[in-house]
Amino acid sequence: MSEGRQITARDLELGEYVEVAPVSLAQAREAAERQAIELALLRHRGRLGDAVHELGISRVTLYRLLSAHGMRHIEVDAPTEHATRG
Repeated sequence: MSEGRQITARDLELGEYVEVAPVSLAQAREAAERQAIELALLRHRGRLGDAVHELGISRVTLYRLLSAHGMRHIEVDAPTEHATRG
């Protein structure tokens, strides 16, 4: 029960959530955008063409977003086997 006339976050056992620093909508969007880009690039092993297709954006837009988020693109190639015969 509430100790006062108003119900507080502590009364609802939400104290730990209230202590988290507030995030603006712009900050939440930026974080979500960055995470979506990172995950798409990881899933597609750094292949931009596949990542932009998944994200539904152009390659130019991806480059702009990578720059805006301070991210660098690194190609992650699939392991290749070089057979040499001696």
